[in-house]
Amino acid sequence: MEKVFCKYHPSTPARWQCQPCRVDFCTSCASPDKASEAPACPLCGQATTSLGAGNLIRPFWQRIPRFFLFPAHPVPLLFMLALTVLSTLLASGSLMGLLFMLAISVVFYKYAFVILEDTAQGYLKPRPITGSVITDELELPFKQLLLIIVLGVLNYQVLVNFGGGPFVLMALFSVVIFPAAIMVLAVEHSFFKAVNPLMLLVTIKRIGPSYFIMCFFLVLLLSGGAIASDLLLNVLPQSLWFASSNFISMYFILIMYNMMGYVIYQYHEQLGHSVTEEYLETETLSSKTAPGDPRFRHIDILLQEGKTDEAEQRLIQAIEENPGEFDAREKLHRFYIATKNRDGLLRHSADYVARLLHSNKPSEAMRVYLEASHIAPKIKPGGARERHELAELLKSNGQSRAALSLLNNLHKEFPAYEGIPGAYLLVARIMFEYFGEEHKALQVLDFLKKKFPGHPLQQDVEEYRQVIERMAGASQPSA
Repeated sequence: MEKVFCKYHPSTPARWQCQPCRVDFCTSCASPDKASEAPACPLCGQATTSLGAGNLIRPFWQRIPRFFLFPAHPVPLLFMLALTVLSTLLASGSLMGLLFMLAISVVFYKYAFVILEDTAQGYLKPRPITGSVITDELELPFKQLLLIIVLGVLNYQVLVNFGGGPFVLMALFSVVIFPAAIMVLAVEHSFFKAVNPLMLLVTIKRIGPSYFIMCFFLVLLLSGGAIASDLLLNVLPQSLWFASSNFISMYFILIMYNMMGYVIYQYHEQLGHSVTEEYLETETLSSKTAPGDPRFRHIDILLQEGKTDEAEQRLIQAIEENPGEFDAREKLHRFYIATKNRDGLLRHSADYVARLLHSNKPSEAMRVYLEASHIAPKIKPGGARERHELAELLKSNGQSRAALSLLNNLHKEFPAYEGIPGAYLLVARIMFEYFGEEHKALQVLDFLKKKFPGHPLQQDVEEYRQVIERMAGASQPSA
């Protein structure tokens, strides 16, 4: 009955277990590719084993207040009030009055079975009541009545033939198996399966000790309803007591059927019962897991286990399989930053910067470059155009020294790059405007004038030369 929790999310119930590694995983740490398959262990790659869906679902004994609130929902509450009013108006000692009361009881117990079945399917809130909700499978209350009669006859035969001692044991046995019989009847809709001792014992065994905890609560609820009715008998008139007693009885019965349905839902894998709404309960012991892309949870697990080389190789493999996806590249970049891996930054983050520029993500490209350059100062995108574009961005954002570093010796590394005049004009501007080195700026302009005669930017080069000379002359002290 004790819950098993994920090793990497200690407040989240686990769903899978790797027996060789002896590690438990939640659904965000290990998720199957197909619904019918168990996921591979993120650590060793072997198939995991299921811990049972019940480990994810809040145990029913932790939802006792919810069961008491369930009949107070507007749908069942109004339904019970309507039946209470009808039973008060139509009750009489005549045959017709008894038939009306029987009809009301049949309708109510049919609705109780609907609640049990819906809860067993994972629907934790009551659905609206329609004609089909009441009329479909209307024989269920009669099968339940027949079940009660069969148990009554068996208990009577034991009393007559074997005496009081065996009768007490048979009565206790009937109390224990009766909830299982109701649960089987609700799921299978078969009276013969509901009275099959083997099927009932298998149901009890599969639920385990929790079944007996449920029986204890059901007895308390049954007794609680009777005690509440008795207390009202001393304070209410007979007519009001009859209506109040009916309402209280229906209220407690809905709690009981809701609880039995939830137990089926909690142990549906063990019982072989398929559910419609898997794990609808959002208020599990912890509904929040660690942030991050679930596709890379196995990477996070490897890192937590200290398997950094394997984590790095899996990320590189993910990038090679899908070069255009940035999530894996960002994950690898963050990994290299955290581990201060200079070589990794030079190999992979430089290419990441270039791809961000090509994808029109300039701010991201600048961020990645600046983060990497603190650890690997020599990092540069592989192409001249990318270096030039990034330098423009850096200069516009006040990172002039980094911009100069990108453009240094650009003409030697990429002599065929047609944007060298524009790049070196940018170098001259940075040298003069940000560092006040007019001499070096003029040298760069002289280089451009000599190296690229007739280039369309020559006029800009000459105009900027005049600006430097004019401003440099203005700054000279007068004689």
